[in-house]
Amino acid sequence: MTRPAVETASKGSWCVATLASFTLFVFLVVLYWPAVDFRMLAFDDEHYTRDNNLIAGGLDKANIVKIFTTLPEEDQFIPVTRLSFMADVAFYGGHSSRGFHLTNILIFAIDMALLLILLWRLTGELARSALATALVALHPLRVESVAWVTERKDVLAVFFLILSIGCYVRFARKRQWAWYLPALLSCAFSMLSKPLAVTLPVLLLALDYWPLARFGGGGNGREDLSLAKRALPLLAEKIPFFVLSLVLTAVTYHLQGKGALHGDVSIVSRVEHAFSSVFIYLFQTFWPQGLIYSFFDTPWNRFSGSLIPAILGFAIVTGVVIRFSGKRPWLAFGWFWFLVAILPFSGIIPTGIQWISNRFTFLPHFGLMAALVWLAAESVPERHRRMLILGMALLLLPVLAFLTREQLSMWKDGVAMFGKGLSYSRNDPRYVGQYAVELMTLGDLDGAWKQIESIRRHALNTDYGMNFQMTAMEILDRKGDRKGAIELARGYLREDYRFWETRLKMADYLLAEEKFKEAAAEYRQVIENRGVKSFHLGYALEGMGLSLQGMGKGDEALSAFMAGLRENPMSPTLHYHLALHFARAGEPDPARAHFIEAIRIDPENLRIRLALADHLFDSGEQAGGAEMFLQVAQAAPGKAESFYAFGRLAGAQGDVVQSKAAYQEALRAPAVWNETRELARKRLGGKSAR
Repeated sequence: MTRPAVETASKGSWCVATLASFTLFVFLVVLYWPAVDFRMLAFDDEHYTRDNNLIAGGLDKANIVKIFTTLPEEDQFIPVTRLSFMADVAFYGGHSSRGFHLTNILIFAIDMALLLILLWRLTGELARSALATALVALHPLRVESVAWVTERKDVLAVFFLILSIGCYVRFARKRQWAWYLPALLSCAFSMLSKPLAVTLPVLLLALDYWPLARFGGGGNGREDLSLAKRALPLLAEKIPFFVLSLVLTAVTYHLQGKGALHGDVSIVSRVEHAFSSVFIYLFQTFWPQGLIYSFFDTPWNRFSGSLIPAILGFAIVTGVVIRFSGKRPWLAFGWFWFLVAILPFSGIIPTGIQWISNRFTFLPHFGLMAALVWLAAESVPERHRRMLILGMALLLLPVLAFLTREQLSMWKDGVAMFGKGLSYSRNDPRYVGQYAVELMTLGDLDGAWKQIESIRRHALNTDYGMNFQMTAMEILDRKGDRKGAIELARGYLREDYRFWETRLKMADYLLAEEKFKEAAAEYRQVIENRGVKSFHLGYALEGMGLSLQGMGKGDEALSAFMAGLRENPMSPTLHYHLALHFARAGEPDPARAHFIEAIRIDPENLRIRLALADHLFDSGEQAGGAEMFLQVAQAAPGKAESFYAFGRLAGAQGDVVQSKAAYQEALRAPAVWNETRELARKRLGGKSAR
């Protein structure tokens, strides 16, 4: 029979503990508040939020079902995180960077407040628990998880992980099985936020050792059963947790294994990295200086010679920990918690695109900081422990808070973030290429081109040359040299025809230049490429449809649009183009259905709303069209879209003078969608460009 957990008498009252927890929450919100005004990064942030058709619709029922029932083509299966982004869109609006950042900060502050309470309830030591939690929370290695919108995954996964541990502790101490299911469900939610929680079953075993003391050992002298007999019941009760972990690990490997940065690296190099990274993270923990974002070029892309020293260091530390853990069980707990929690990021199992990252230390620090605080407290006589804890807090926490605020400034935008690590990663073409993208996003086209020129020799690399090519093309296009971008693409494709994304982007430029026949030929080559995934295939079919439409081949264009929709049913633009096709063909019912579906998927798209309003007006549904035009006018005050909407409303009321004046304002006003001006020009009787 499994031995019940040891109930620890808590020092301090719930009132004091709650006050300490709330104080930490408020301090963290204040500390990280500057991040509310930070920009989104071009690197991943837009992909996870505003450019994601599933997210852009907010809390749409059909989309919620889809994120939980459909595996993405790449990346991670993280439906709970995606659901939180949907909630942000619904609450703040899809274009609010502030909302996404604020939610990250609030969840992180809640995480740390809960961790303080959890540690206190586990150990009974409020002062130590508060210090250990504060060391985790204020450490500058946390900044990446909080300030980067993409890493909502981290803070949300940790939130559910803490809830799971809290429920598990109630189950373990009282043998109350009513708490087992909530613990399991919270574990599942954590893993569905980010797979970092796949180690939770083993971490629960670490808690069974200390402070729960369920092994019958852990320094309390109860060794009446063999280790196997003590461990087997504890393992058995966690079988459902292990099943969850294995399933999520398999799914993550399926989605990320092929594209992993270290997928082709030898097992020797991966083992070398696994051992070496332990000491890299320990060094960063005790000396958090020069923390940068780096992901590609590291010594472990080949054997670096650090394997033997790393194994020796690992053996020495582990030996010392085991030797002194008899009466100090927190040593073994902290060390093995750290090792187990870091394992998914060690490179042994190839997933993701990074060898080393600051955020990988978030969960490992829980055990490590607890062990360090308990070691310090137990190293002095009991009468001095309170002063020691207070002294450590006064000495360490202000320094960590200062370093965290300094580190936070690195994340104000993509240029600052990638720029700080540029000297370290100057020889990494993928890093430099992403820095160029961030410069381009902020409008520094000359700076972006300078960076691209510095890595031009890598343009034809089969692993990452395609990203370089597309960045170079987009810089030229933004500079107004679209023809130069097309010629650049042709040159790359003459060297290697396999760069299908370059071909796809070139086809887009040809379409924009109204070279429909040439564009259709390029789209066709992309469509016939068997390696193209559904999303891009749907996009290519959409481009093919527009090209055929430009050539006057309406029926063939319709077939291309429908084929694209089968590949990418969540494309608002495909629904939009189908709606326009049916509207031109005099079929109002399917036109309206596709307009409505496009708006459901992307409710903030003024282009689609304007088109639907025009369609309703032209179909004689004045009331519905007027309501839609008013929505557009309210959403874009002072913009061309708003004046165009007022022009159409005035025209419907017979006020020709006011209508004409509104269209003229639309030509002068800034536009969310450039073609709005063309619509206004057409209404004024001028020639409308395509």
